[in-house]
Amino acid sequence: MPVDKPNNCPSAIACRNLSATSPITHPRRTMLASAISAALLAGAPLYAQELEEIIVTATKRAESVMDVPLAITAMSGDFLREVNLDDVKDLVAFTPGVTGNTKDSFLDNISVRGIRTIDYGNGGDPSVSVYKNGLYQGRNGSAVVSLYDVERAEVLRGPQGFLFGRNSVSGAMNIITVKADTEEFGGYAEVDVGERNLVVVGAVNIPMSEQFAVRLSGYSSEEDGYVENLAGGPDLIAHDKQAFRISSRLDTDRLTADLIFEYEDRDQTGSVYRQTGDGESFTEVQTRINGGVPIEVSPDGLTVNNDNSAGTFDNGKIFAASLLVDYDLEGATLTSITGFKDHKYEYLEDFDGAPIVLFNYGQDQEGDYFEQELRVTSESDGPLSWYAGASFYREDIDTVFLGQQAEEAYCQAYWFDSCQGIFDYYNTYAGGAWRTGGRTTTRFCSAA
Repeated sequence: MPVDKPNNCPSAIACRNLSATSPITHPRRTMLASAISAALLAGAPLYAQELEEIIVTATKRAESVMDVPLAITAMSGDFLREVNLDDVKDLVAFTPGVTGNTKDSFLDNISVRGIRTIDYGNGGDPSVSVYKNGLYQGRNGSAVVSLYDVERAEVLRGPQGFLFGRNSVSGAMNIITVKADTEEFGGYAEVDVGERNLVVVGAVNIPMSEQFAVRLSGYSSEEDGYVENLAGGPDLIAHDKQAFRISSRLDTDRLTADLIFEYEDRDQTGSVYRQTGDGESFTEVQTRINGGVPIEVSPDGLTVNNDNSAGTFDNGKIFAASLLVDYDLEGATLTSITGFKDHKYEYLEDFDGAPIVLFNYGQDQEGDYFEQELRVTSESDGPLSWYAGASFYREDIDTVFLGQQAEEAYCQAYWFDSCQGIFDYYNTYAGGAWRTGGRTTTRFCSAA
């Protein structure tokens, strides 16, 4: 279940009552209060509701979420399974102060307390950083991965540069996966079937000895599209994702080491845009560039009219390997985290949301990322706690961007004529010559 840190006000209703202007001179006993009083007098047992305690590592040490001096929302793995969260961005729906979830692999629209980058280029990073097991997950196309066999998720609001470092000016998301357990053999499997989707997830934990264990987990999700396209073609916002993870653990008296390999293959629809048809200028311009025929506007939010003749897709292949080591120094813990990630990403969308080609956006990206962090964290229970460390990363990324525009549409929109008509006009005006400053200059336009 999600747990938020309490504030000074016991509840939203209580806050509203405290700020009310109408004085209450004679408090009235409610039926609930009367029932509780009767139960106390009768000696009936009353039980307080217990909240699930979630241990987090947002401050680089294991603490109860209620004791962490940060604005944090923690969600247990059981809660994530029960509500069927699909990927990292679905955490947005359950985190106060965080908005901007979209069904694609972009992080630029996620806003934490109103701060976001809107940067989907190659050289920019999102304002909210995504980590898995403490390792930075990168940028658009590689950071958004499926959630399965997760121990917990931590979402921190506000700048986290001191604790997490890179690209966390508005917040950070840290996903902690379930590690192999040397204690007992076990596992689970779940199959969810819906009107349009099928989800299969499972894991098995295999102890090899008293000090070594292996855990295998997998995830598969298929969903048919549910947004109809008036221009034809398959329904949009569909996905087909498969992922698996192999985790191994060596656990001794002073050393704990986790070696993790994971792979994900994602195939889904790119972002879907919908034109509303509001405004006279929209109607006039769209009709003109459509050859004088008014464009049919979608009647609701589950219908669009998009030209997807070039396709629409959001595909990624991601491989990651990590080594997490904790060594007990008796009074402090030495931690080493090493991570490598390689990904390929292909994306294409109809950016204008019209049934004619105005602007298609796409990118073809591939890259790899290496990170190494060393730190020492104190284990004292006193008023002073500390940690010190250093980190290194290297990223190589190459992207080819696509911007496809229709010349005829822009000529009609801006010059009320075809491109050939504009070409003919400027090359025949005054014999093709322009007089400027007493000189005659001949200029030629190209229709290409």
